[in-house]
Amino acid sequence: MKNNHPLKRSMLGLESEFFCLNENGFMISKADEIIENAKKKKIPVIKECAKNMLELGVYPSVKIYNISINYLNALQGLIDSAEKNNVMLYPLGTYPGSFEPEMRREGLYEVKEKIFGESKFKIAGRNIGFHFHYTLPRGVFNSKTKKLKQPKKSKIADSMVNAFNLMLATDPVITTLLQSSPFYQGKYYGKDSRMIWYRGGKYLKNSDGLYAGMEEIGQLPSYAHTVTDLINRTANTVKAWEKELIKAEIPKNTIRKYPAKLAIGWSPLKVNPHGTLELRGIDMNHPKYILGASVLVSAVLREIFEEFLEVKPSDLGMHHPFKLEGKTIHVSPDSVVREKLQWKSAKKGLESKEIKKHIKGFVKLSRHFMLPEEKKAVKPLMNIIERNATVSDIWIKRVKKSGFSLNQIVPNDLFAELSLKSCRQLKKSMDKTKRTFEAII
Repeated sequence: MKNNHPLKRSMLGLESEFFCLNENGFMISKADEIIENAKKKKIPVIKECAKNMLELGVYPSVKIYNISINYLNALQGLIDSAEKNNVMLYPLGTYPGSFEPEMRREGLYEVKEKIFGESKFKIAGRNIGFHFHYTLPRGVFNSKTKKLKQPKKSKIADSMVNAFNLMLATDPVITTLLQSSPFYQGKYYGKDSRMIWYRGGKYLKNSDGLYAGMEEIGQLPSYAHTVTDLINRTANTVKAWEKELIKAEIPKNTIRKYPAKLAIGWSPLKVNPHGTLELRGIDMNHPKYILGASVLVSAVLREIFEEFLEVKPSDLGMHHPFKLEGKTIHVSPDSVVREKLQWKSAKKGLESKEIKKHIKGFVKLSRHFMLPEEKKAVKPLMNIIERNATVSDIWIKRVKKSGFSLNQIVPNDLFAELSLKSCRQLKKSMDKTKRTFEAII
């Protein structure tokens, strides 16, 4: 049968965003200077929607160890470039203090500003994330047209759908473990304020969020049953964006300026025009955590593609999350993930027993498939579980220790001081994280 050989060389890709702070811990719009300096050193960094933020991406690699070392080397070069411009890189999902980002208006950024409005578009300039990519299997993606193929019958295609559904089911697990954004514009909204404000919508109880009212464009999708579902979903996303263009009185043919139809849509999980499944709804965090999370997810995806495991939403998956029975992984039903777990992750994090149960189930599943050396890489995440405290919980503790409750307005000066501590932690932890991954190559 065609395309039934397992994909044994899936490649991984990582993207991470950073804020630019001055030596006093306040936000500054100096991304362009850093990018110019970094590109001279061939560091893979690009502009983002606001001038106070930038994005680091590294070339895909088959092995997580290789891409991790490449990422850490590139990040070290980026930190050095930033310091030459008297800038500190801030690595967490939101800057806690209040500020007004300077948004870019060139090209397609102008389109977004017209659709969202000047004020609402600034939400995008106040949130940074981590994006995890996993390449699509052979035979389901046309690299020339940048479109999904529609196979008639293929176990590889089924594996792609199973991988998509697995990544969707892990969203509340990974967003909790990597949450780092308890404060947004000086206020506490939940353990993951970034999710609440960036995704928005009824399930996250925020009608003012960036993608509120744009479910097909920027909110957590539902499970897919077939590749055809994913193809139709892309078409529906394009139609939804065309409607937004028309509402904003932007010519409909502006849609042609996008490099591919798969480039339209900014959901927490999507098929990317680079030929990857992209998990993109996660808070940015320190390298040891985002690399650990990459190992945690990729160990299961590798098994899905190599052993053709089925991912099955079921009631059993709700009561026993990520339970493995034979070649079937049971996950929570769609309504549970999107309507309940998403909110509990954002609002309560590890305070939620249900979230902790899902984390425990996924960690157990992933460790079952991990190579012995990979288990060393996830130790930082295991420490989060053992101490029952994410980076968000640590931030909340620091603010309370400074004499403020979560209901009070915290002074920007204090947030700036605490933010500098995170910048210094980023720089200080680089060598230790690199040694960890060098030891397991």
